[in-house]
Amino acid sequence: MKKKEVISPRGAWITVNRNCNLRCKWCYAQGTEYDKDSDMSLDFAKEIILLIQSLNIKNVIIIGGEPTLWPYLIEFNQFCKSLNIKTTLVTNAIKFGEDLFWESYKQNSNTRVGISIKAHDISSFKTACGVSSLDNVKLGIKRSEELFGKCGVSFVYNSFIKDNLINTAKFAMENGAKYVSISPCVPTFNGDSVENKYSIEIDEFISDFIRDYKILSDITKNRLYLSMKIPFCLWPKDFIEELLLKKQISSICQVRKKSGIIFDTDGKLLMCNNLFSYPIGIYKKDFTDKDSILSLLNSPKIISYYEKINSYPSQKCINCSKYQICGGGCPLIWSMYDPKIIKGWDC
Repeated sequence: MKKKEVISPRGAWITVNRNCNLRCKWCYAQGTEYDKDSDMSLDFAKEIILLIQSLNIKNVIIIGGEPTLWPYLIEFNQFCKSLNIKTTLVTNAIKFGEDLFWESYKQNSNTRVGISIKAHDISSFKTACGVSSLDNVKLGIKRSEELFGKCGVSFVYNSFIKDNLINTAKFAMENGAKYVSISPCVPTFNGDSVENKYSIEIDEFISDFIRDYKILSDITKNRLYLSMKIPFCLWPKDFIEELLLKKQISSICQVRKKSGIIFDTDGKLLMCNNLFSYPIGIYKKDFTDKDSILSLLNSPKIISYYEKINSYPSQKCINCSKYQICGGGCPLIWSMYDPKIIKGWDC
């Protein structure tokens, strides 16, 4: 008899706010209307951290909105340090370019930081994000490198960056990034609507990435990573094997692994940031402590949710030799594409 799987999260994300100083046209946060009044209170954030600690999770990722706009970030960092919990801040780095904020932040910084960039010059930045704060971003990346020593930069491949993969990577490296991670744009679910206006066809992304790969590798000194959300079998086999050999692919997200939990600003429990309007539970209603959250995650209802979202996208995936490291791509992309496009690695 097959041993019953027990869902026990090993990582956690906290969405501390929805407010943002950018208006990136492809961002899932648009569906939250960047609500300035949805900030998580400091006391509530501390409660959530204590719950996370009770699950023996020692690393927490802080997201937004834009978390550097959260008024309690410094005090929250101090609290996490007192519990010996490591934190990673995901930010657009604009506030890092402000002297007053930076002087305060660097005294009580996070354990590490991940910077998400949107464009490579002022013109493209303003077109994509609605503001022209690129100089702040440049300074923010440089300061992060000085403080943390190894600062990574990521960006999303979408219709704004499509023809500027090289320029965007070059911008990151010239301003102090130690590595670059690229991921394709995936759809966002907001109520009954699916937002994918700025996504690029899979075959175009594959073609563009392969076209620019050698130059991107040179620019980043081989510190280039692909956050793979596309089935491996849609790529040339030798190219994927090369990326795997160089350890330049990250794949199988926490939804596929059932390994992470995401808390929204009001305590809603999410499977994925892009599924923010589909919570699977609410703090103080459906769970209050370690035992009750584990009971919820292992309930027939939630197990059924995971089974549905993680079902094989194609029959060809069932016996595929690469499925354990591919997972059939991001589950959400199949709201945009017909799974019939899957070829199967072994075919």
